[in-house]
Amino acid sequence: MSESRVFGLFGWLIGGLAFAVIGGRLWDSPWLFAVFAVLVVVFIVNRWNARRRAKKLGYSVHYHSPGLVRGGDKDVEIVYLEGDNKIYFKGVLGDKHERDTLFVPDAVVWDAEMESWAKGRRAEIVGRVFKDSVTRNFSIADSADRK
Repeated sequence: MSESRVFGLFGWLIGGLAFAVIGGRLWDSPWLFAVFAVLVVVFIVNRWNARRRAKKLGYSVHYHSPGLVRGGDKDVEIVYLEGDNKIYFKGVLGDKHERDTLFVPDAVVWDAEMESWAKGRRAEIVGRVFKDSVTRNFSIADSADRK
């Protein structure tokens, strides 16, 4: 799960707790408290599983929504993390019936512009990015084609 989506869930949980505590209803209703407790447990287990998966695989892929990316209303980022190393891929959300687009440099540009740890590993890294569920609605395009 991506960091921005997790933060969204976390924000809803904190907002719900604040609303419930301020409203005084959470502590008065055992059902409401139980529902909130289950949501907190689901959140914690989800974060734990995501970290365990990233540690096992040695990498993780995260989605940054348009609200986190400085750009247009449809600009997004996909972040590939491998240890302390990061690669940011720019993307654009498609219209209702179009796929989202992720811009990736071709092999020549990749090897010329990427840091040494990523040189010669374009196919491996892009394959990992597109294997992740975060990019299931994305198609790939050459970064030179970005308008």
